[in-house]
Amino acid sequence: MKKKQIVFLSHILVSLILLAGCEWGSINNKKPLKQTTATYKLGFPEAVSPALTEFIKNYFMKNRDIELKNRNELLIFSDGGESSDNEPLRYYQYTENELKKYYQPLLNSDQPKEALLTLSQDKTLERSLRRIVENEENHDLPTITLEEGNSLKIKLINKERVLNLPEILEQYGVKASDDIMVNVEAITDKNLALSIQDFNVKDSSGEYLNIGIFVTKNLSHIEFTNLKRENLQEFVSNGKLKSFEDVLIKSDSTGRYLNLFRSDTIIDSKENKVLNIDLKDRLSEDRKYVFINGGESNLLDGIQKIQTVEDYFEKSDKYVAEFQLDYEKIAEKLNLQTNGPSFSTINYFNGDYIVIGINFTGKVVGTAGYTNVIIDLQKDKKVPTMYLVDLDIT
Repeated sequence: MKKKQIVFLSHILVSLILLAGCEWGSINNKKPLKQTTATYKLGFPEAVSPALTEFIKNYFMKNRDIELKNRNELLIFSDGGESSDNEPLRYYQYTENELKKYYQPLLNSDQPKEALLTLSQDKTLERSLRRIVENEENHDLPTITLEEGNSLKIKLINKERVLNLPEILEQYGVKASDDIMVNVEAITDKNLALSIQDFNVKDSSGEYLNIGIFVTKNLSHIEFTNLKRENLQEFVSNGKLKSFEDVLIKSDSTGRYLNLFRSDTIIDSKENKVLNIDLKDRLSEDRKYVFINGGESNLLDGIQKIQTVEDYFEKSDKYVAEFQLDYEKIAEKLNLQTNGPSFSTINYFNGDYIVIGINFTGKVVGTAGYTNVIIDLQKDKKVPTMYLVDLDIT
């Protein structure tokens, strides 16, 4: 009798376990993502593609360069705010075809790391690719000059205005003797946006003062704000940004979510709120996508997920890309004897193209090897092509 009771109880226990499993699946209401293997290739991509061209363009840009115009394949950039006092801010230009031709040697190189370093040298770029824009007016660009005493002269459409920065920014402690950098952030048919960084003024967190200046094209109306979150929220809440929203980057198709000056700050134009991407996540270079947990200093392998900015802030469970990152498989393809990565970080992320730097530990001590994984999602968002190549990218 006892034996029958034990068997009966065992059946009940198994049934409860199975039922619990069903309930858990019902609660989550999600099917597990099918584990798929990427296509691995050793070396640099062998063909030109839109995402590769965008990546190379981004790599060749200096930290402070900003793309201002892209019309009929002609790209125009501000030159990083590096002009000397009393010298106008410079702009440079090239076409997409010129860029593709310029990086062509990378596609056939046995030493892509050395080839990329050579191509990215300032003198090589300026001699072979970048052309200085000689006449700003022909391209509807402002002539910006920082003059003695930190007076900012703006010339645009046959109009001129001088802003006495120490006077208009007195509340922030800006002085005539301060070391200031000016850059053009955006220009549209109606408005102009500038950024001002003062290297003599720091806030409570130790960051340099960073001011956004918004100007109408006829130079008749100017607004400015400290770009710190709390100051910016007041600026947005007061409606002062509304007439200048066209200088911000659209982060979604409707224009509700707008990106401010290539930062991680997003403006919800419907709710008039300042939003931020979580530090653990990563915003794409074009400010349209978010790599979940992509901001971590050590990216974990497994399933990686990418959302649109709209889905991210609306806390949706929809993803535009889900793919497997397998460090063990990558090490195997590279013939590395390793216990795994000592670190892995995203060096570049722009929707369809991701570059991850991975340093593998040795089996006992030291380093087994370093690689960059170029993840190409252009053809398949779940089974990407992964190029394993050593490049000097950070």
